[in-house]
Amino acid sequence: MGAVVVVAAVGVFLVTRPADGKTPSTAAVPAGASVAFYGDSYTFGEQASSPAARWSTVLAQQEGWVEHNAGINGLGFVADRDGTDAVQTVLDAHPDLIIVTMGLNDTFVAEDQIDEITTAIHDDFARFRAEAPQARLVVVEPFWIPAPVSPGFTLVADAVKAGAAEVHADYVAGAGDWLTDHPEWRSDDQYQHPDDAGYAEIARRMTIELKKLGVIAD
Repeated sequence: MGAVVVVAAVGVFLVTRPADGKTPSTAAVPAGASVAFYGDSYTFGEQASSPAARWSTVLAQQEGWVEHNAGINGLGFVADRDGTDAVQTVLDAHPDLIIVTMGLNDTFVAEDQIDEITTAIHDDFARFRAEAPQARLVVVEPFWIPAPVSPGFTLVADAVKAGAAEVHADYVAGAGDWLTDHPEWRSDDQYQHPDDAGYAEIARRMTIELKKLGVIAD
């Protein structure tokens, strides 16, 4: 396996590239493709009325994809990782497309742990590239709660964007704002997760962004 060295302000990282010649397709992802979603409770679909109402399932059914949802409540790049290998769950799906929507839960510890978070982001993305060389990788800015943007969110969002660039992934900006100023799209649970309408809006916005990237045919 080959490697290139990327020099960043925080240090030197190795970005692995597959030596077998496999590279992700840049064509639109067709119906029947295996699509893995890597994220937290917003990807798991917490507070959706059923799994069918979560945004990943809405999107997958819309496009005819085979969905593999690796979302876990509370998960982050460093948050709640003990005993969990969600990256392996994604890899086991043999995905044609990986959509990453991770980072919200790390924002609450980012001011103290940004170095660890940055390393974990790099490790996850590098593993996707090395072990699923056939998969197109789309990294999305973390979702956000109904509150003013915190310094921790900015730190994590910047680290996620930089990590995507390191592995030449597609990047979707602005997802943290998709539900801003719309309390009617939120549930009344403790953490104000999206409700069915909120998840439908995420699916709608994700469709728009994936069309811009050519992941979905326009």
